[in-house]
Amino acid sequence: MNRQAADDSTASGRPSPQELSAAEDESLAASHVMALSSPDWRVRRDAVAGLVAQGGVEAVNALLRGLAQHHRDPGTLNAVLQALEAMRADVVDPLAAMLRDSEADLRIYSAHALALTLDLRAIPPLLAALDDPDSNVVYHAIESLGQLKAGDASERLAQFAESRDFSVALTALSSLSSIDEASIAPRLVPLLDDDVLRDAVLETLGVLGDLESVAPMLSRLERGEVSVGVIAKGLASIHDRQLRSGRGGDVPALLTGCLTDAGKRRLIESAPTAAPSDIAALAKVLGWLPGDESIPALMVLLERAPEVPEVVDAIVRKGRGASSFLVTRLRHLQREVRQSALQALGLIGDSDTSSAVREVLADPEVMLQAVVALARIGDASSKRSVQELLGHPEAQVRRVAVSALNSLGSLAPAEVERALSSGNAAVRESATRICGYAGLQEFAEPLLERCGDENDGVRRAAIDAIVLLDDERALAALVRGLADRSSSVRKAAARGLAHLSSAAVCSPLLGAVLDPDPWVRYEVVRSLGIRRALEAREVFLQLAVNDPAIPVRIAAIEGLLTTADSTLEPQLLEWAQSPDPDIAQAAIRGLGRFHSPNALRILLSSIESAHVATRRNAIHALAASGQTGAVDALSRLAAADPERPIRHAALSALAEVPNPQAVSALIAALERPDLRTPAIDALIRLPENRIGELSAGLRHSSVDVRRSVVSALERVSSATAAELLQTATCDPARIVRMAALRAIGRHSLSARLPPLDSTSASGEAG
Repeated sequence: MNRQAADDSTASGRPSPQELSAAEDESLAASHVMALSSPDWRVRRDAVAGLVAQGGVEAVNALLRGLAQHHRDPGTLNAVLQALEAMRADVVDPLAAMLRDSEADLRIYSAHALALTLDLRAIPPLLAALDDPDSNVVYHAIESLGQLKAGDASERLAQFAESRDFSVALTALSSLSSIDEASIAPRLVPLLDDDVLRDAVLETLGVLGDLESVAPMLSRLERGEVSVGVIAKGLASIHDRQLRSGRGGDVPALLTGCLTDAGKRRLIESAPTAAPSDIAALAKVLGWLPGDESIPALMVLLERAPEVPEVVDAIVRKGRGASSFLVTRLRHLQREVRQSALQALGLIGDSDTSSAVREVLADPEVMLQAVVALARIGDASSKRSVQELLGHPEAQVRRVAVSALNSLGSLAPAEVERALSSGNAAVRESATRICGYAGLQEFAEPLLERCGDENDGVRRAAIDAIVLLDDERALAALVRGLADRSSSVRKAAARGLAHLSSAAVCSPLLGAVLDPDPWVRYEVVRSLGIRRALEAREVFLQLAVNDPAIPVRIAAIEGLLTTADSTLEPQLLEWAQSPDPDIAQAAIRGLGRFHSPNALRILLSSIESAHVATRRNAIHALAASGQTGAVDALSRLAAADPERPIRHAALSALAEVPNPQAVSALIAALERPDLRTPAIDALIRLPENRIGELSAGLRHSSVDVRRSVVSALERVSSATAAELLQTATCDPARIVRMAALRAIGRHSLSARLPPLDSTSASGEAG
């Protein structure tokens, strides 16, 4: 019918409906592109949104024409680039053609736009642009290659850095850091003699360097040629890389052996004036220095940045030598300094500091930190001071005190009995918790008595405690607790019944499903679900449909899933389309257990939901279902979802799908620079029996993909990974061969492998 209409239109000279539609789309796209030139940023924003919503060939072509015609207008140019990035259209070929245009400005912005495509096909034209006669084009091509993490470009970028041409060397160093190719690091060390490039080289060595870079960096520190902060961050970065490879102690050892007194003085004297962004790294390096000479500098950093955890860690590394310095900070005017000092004292565990810590127990601003510190120090002489806090009016203080007493030593039975019968309800509550935590069976009788205490808090604590005791009377006490006047006691009783070994707990729980308090009902339903109570199935169904409290309905759906069979699927399909996103998400999670076309249809629809949480739950359900179509759906989501956490979750889920196509999809994701790291993280989670599927990645045409597969194999300890790494040492590209050799060395796999061919890592890059 449509073909006939088109033929009739052609015969009559009238445009066909398809031609009219295309013309309308082209006209609409053109109007949006014109709006991109508006001086009003709101109009430009709406035009970008309109182009993204329209999509299609006409919109893309209009944007490319806009780039060609308006690249001299910064506002229009930025809007065009925003739209191209948001649309994720296939524009590599036309942009590559623009990279050969006679006008330099257009070549510049085409190079910039190619990076936004996140497409490895953009790398060859950008590599060609490195020979452009215009230095600005070369600059932007270098920058774009870094954004694309183009391992193929490492050699050329290293040459630009070695040229010492300021106009391109700095951006080349930055791009090398992004590409993260460690084999380039030794070539950068000689550039430390360049006054202009030195700081940038040090930053790059911090990213790429290994232990061989430490001594040259320290020599520049001693000469005073570079800021202490740059050196500290570089050393800390190398140390972190060593940690990730399982060899984290080498940098501190090298520092001890190579650092001269002059270098040490520079590090110590920089503490008062270090930039805030340098403090974490400086503290880490100061903590590595042997002896106590750096402790005063660390105290300066503590007072300047008490919230930085690396400062506390470095002080703790100094051990008892730092104790006296920390004690003097317990009276500091700044609360955060006192809190961090107490944290450090607790971690050091010097019993000689117990009395000083006890003295600040009266300070309400640091009381909790002081109790925790005393517990960690473990000095029994502090038990009395902590015990006095059992009656403190604040519940949090009492709970911390109870926990601390478990570390400082148990109370004598007579002390427990006195506390359980105290006229102070707070003391009785604390004593009740002590009995429960310690599992003191001899206090079962008084604990059961406290279940009838006049104070709600004491009764709740007693209910919590008797669950931990092996006493047959606990069931009756918990059942009575379900009828308590206090909703908090009823919640505790409902929660506790799930963990008793008796088979008789379900009946009283079923009798409490209509409790007037929604949170009591929630705990009742959860406990029935934990018990996998088949007799609760009808109750779950009724509550899931009729309960006015959403949390109860969700718990009921989850309870149903513990008793699920195929008859539940129709109901889950209905709930999955509920207008309430919480209900829908609970049902979607359950649909992952079913393998029907209807379940797959709902899950595929749910990954398009406007709710991020719904998409996330659909991702996990798709992975659990393992159905045909799950891999394609997860791959599309990983490539195109506007939310980065969702893209990463989709990649992670692919590793859970027991299908070779899922591994192929993860290998394909390695082509995208923005997906490479989460794809590697997903690949290393593959079970041992699937590691062999990564061999396909080592045969990929892209050097960057093969190098990324090697990076994943480096983090997998298995014989299969070792064999694949051995294969990679024969890769045609030197960058892949060197990465494989490093991986083998770092994991000590070479002992399990046959001797390497001495020529396998030689030759030119492929």
